[in-house]
Amino acid sequence: AAVPEPPILSFVTSTETTLTVTWDVPSSDMIITGYMLYVDNLLKYDGTGIPTVRTFTLAGCTSGTIYDFRVAAISSAGHSVQSPHLARICSRRPYPPAQPTLKSSTLRDVEIQWLPPVDTGGMPISGYKVQKSNNDNFFFSPVQCLKDGIYYEVLPAEMLSCWDDKAWLCQPFRTCKYRVLAVNGIEDDNYADV
Repeated sequence: AAVPEPPILSFVTSTETTLTVTWDVPSSDMIITGYMLYVDNLLKYDGTGIPTVRTFTLAGCTSGTIYDFRVAAISSAGHSVQSPHLARICSRRPYPPAQPTLKSSTLRDVEIQWLPPVDTGGMPISGYKVQKSNNDNFFFSPVQCLKDGIYYEVLPAEMLSCWDDKAWLCQPFRTCKYRVLAVNGIEDDNYADV
């Protein structure tokens, strides 16, 4: 019988001091009996005989440092080749900026501004995403911010304001709500705490 196919690694989450990955159960002619996980080519988890564990958290990583993960499956036919590498930065997404404030408005336009977050998650802020809700607390949609004749869905890090020239699309006599997400390359689409 052939050795198992290599598992596929996936990123789960990270903090400033931990990185968590998971992997799938690969194809195999024989029953998978365990996994071996490597970080930067060093064995960090020997799961021989423990096929149910398919998640690993690297604790004590250094914020801003890239770590290379690989995993191999084990069966009675032997070890698979190592999976394709998964490189991840030890960091977390930044705290959200403070609630945006109104900078200016007309009947057609709104300009909001904000301050950078107090905590960047260990990585520099690479930009900002702005979303708008039309008097609905649960559904927000992206705002195309207009600056110098260019529309941005992700504003550069130095831009701390957004001019929404489509504010007139809000329902008449209703309030549009805005929120801003700071992005740094870590979970850039996670609006859970914004």
